[in-house]
Amino acid sequence: MQGIQVDPYKFDFLFGLFSDFVERKSGQKLTGFQCNEYLEREEGYKKNLHLEGRGRLDAESWKESDIGSGQIVRSIISAIELPGNNTVPWQARYGEEVRPHHGLYLAQDDKALLEEVERTLYNLYQQERDGSCFDELVRLLGRKYSLLAYLMFLKDSSRYLPIATRSFDQAFELLGVEHKTSAKCSWENYVGFLDAINQVRLLLEGRLSNPVRLLDAHSFVWMLVAQMRQEGDFEGNVNDFNRRKETERESIVRSRIGQGDFRKSLLAYWGNACAVTSCGNTSLLVASHIKPWAKA
Repeated sequence: MQGIQVDPYKFDFLFGLFSDFVERKSGQKLTGFQCNEYLEREEGYKKNLHLEGRGRLDAESWKESDIGSGQIVRSIISAIELPGNNTVPWQARYGEEVRPHHGLYLAQDDKALLEEVERTLYNLYQQERDGSCFDELVRLLGRKYSLLAYLMFLKDSSRYLPIATRSFDQAFELLGVEHKTSAKCSWENYVGFLDAINQVRLLLEGRLSNPVRLLDAHSFVWMLVAQMRQEGDFEGNVNDFNRRKETERESIVRSRIGQGDFRKSLLAYWGNACAVTSCGNTSLLVASHIKPWAKA
């Protein structure tokens, strides 16, 4: 989808707040997502959720003859009803009175609907017809955005992500992303959501010394509203930044980007080691703390 952009000034400002937040919580400088104990503890469950969900789904064993039998829908339901699965607001924990009203349960009592739903699910996991299958499931099950995004996430966590529309709309607003997901469940909208998260991923890679997965960028965006917004000074800092003139914002960004380039130049010049001690732990280098000897 064209036209979706992350505001680089807002991203850089929020990344600074995020880095400080993670350091306070973990006692570690933020150098990457997978090497930070706090981030792994708070967000690492999504990796396990995907693995366990894929195991319950067992889509590789599906046969075309299973379509219409109910077996495919039962495996989907099992993959949803995982302990700790907070990505879909329909789970066993909500009670038996809720479950029968869900489209997947209704399909089990409607032979024609069951066959349509299972054929579409079979095509989704056995073929590369993701966009058409997504929109077909919207038609069959309704605009259940979180459910459909979760089914895509189960297919491939390197390309697809869960969604909580209200929270991500709030986070996108913070990042200057003009893309709304609430009440807009469609393949086109979902692709736009993924594109925005991928842009965040690329920006994160530009700030960190380690690779960033799409799922890491998802965690960054989610934590802006799910955790950081609960911090007492977060809203005030954001509002203060948004009141600044564009030239002031640009100055902040250029300063931080300049420090990043300066850091890379230092590492390249000194062979990724300290010039004095030969220590090779590059995460200890904070370029913005360096000042001329005359001012030391």
